[in-house]
Amino acid sequence: ITGLKQFIDGLKRGYETEIQPMGQHLSGRVIKKILLCRALVHSPQLLLLEEPWLGLEMNYADNIKNYLLKSLKDTTVVVVTNDKVFAEQCDQIFELKLGQLNVIKG
Repeated sequence: ITGLKQFIDGLKRGYETEIQPMGQHLSGRVIKKILLCRALVHSPQLLLLEEPWLGLEMNYADNIKNYLLKSLKDTTVVVVTNDKVFAEQCDQIFELKLGQLNVIKG
């Protein structure tokens, strides 16, 4: 979904590659993919994300959006985003404006 497998397949030692605890020598994009995969791997009951696709390649960003919208049936997903197209596909939309929480949809 995130494109992390393609990155790992390109490494000399693949999944056996050791990485530094703080992710040194990895790009921000790869770190973001690792964090997103870690968040999704155990099918959490609650998932809180802020622009999880920001900075990723368009095809992977679309994959993530589709996955969040269609594949997490038993998970409550809260996404903070400015992506109006994504928001319109969600069950509920809340807007925080000037300290006031408004229900836009739902």
